Amino acid sequence: MDIIVYSTEWCGPCKMVKQYLKERGVPFKTIDVGSDQKAASDMVKLTGQMSVPVIYNGKTYVIGFSKNQLDKLIAGKEMD
Repeated sequence: MDIIVYSTEWCGPCKMVKQYLKERGVPFKTIDVGSDQKAASDMVKLTGQMSVPVIYNGKTYVIGFSKNQLDKLIAGKEMD
């Protein structure tokens, strides 16, 4: 499962998400939407949201830092 974390350099919750994933040994790719306008546009098209972090596993996404939702995403479970 490829997890993508859309984030910015200055986003506190983004740092928390990445730390949470690292602590659980979950591989992920970071896309800095603060410096990549195309990626920011893609993120908005995907989610309809302009805020970060957005965590995406190829079929569903989580907006913000929610341990419960991240655990479901990591496990591949459907979101509520």
